[in-house]
Amino acid sequence: MKNTILLVAMLLILTFNLYSFEKVNTLDLNNLDYSKVEQMRVNFKFKGRVIATHNAVELNKILKLNQNEFAEVYFQGGDNVIYSHYDISELNNQNPLLLIDNKNVSSLGDTLVIGEDELLNLENNTLLETELNSILDVQYQLNLKKLTQMDIKDYFKPSSIIYPFDNSINRWKSKIEKIIIYKNN
Repeated sequence: MKNTILLVAMLLILTFNLYSFEKVNTLDLNNLDYSKVEQMRVNFKFKGRVIATHNAVELNKILKLNQNEFAEVYFQGGDNVIYSHYDISELNNQNPLLLIDNKNVSSLGDTLVIGEDELLNLENNTLLETELNSILDVQYQLNLKKLTQMDIKDYFKPSSIIYPFDNSINRWKSKIEKIIIYKNN
């Protein structure tokens, strides 16, 4: 029995020594500049009605992992999840992983009228920025069998990852704190 434990311990040590990982980047979602990626205003529908509307980005647009990289996502409370290039790549995964961002959602509809006075004050105009960032309007009909009010409250908020085509919320995550990208040397 003692030899078996020793053998398993040695195998684990060898396995970890074979792979050396280098930290490439750390993304703090509280300070992430969402303006550099394509944002969309998403209407999440369940049983035919809109249950939430948020600005979101596809996770692969932020991470852009190479084949030898992976991302470790940390959540409040100490949980973490690891995503590889193959988990989020558009080539391998036709269904997007959506990251809900913390930007305001447009509520003016499909037309934005700008008067002469507003044209002079376009720089640092938060209303205009909100509208322009919400131009792409997408609707996802969720494939869930059930969705409680608590689920809506827990997951449809900023810094959450939503899998809109999943049949359950098992893989959905909320309260992301940071994402660390590693490269396998």
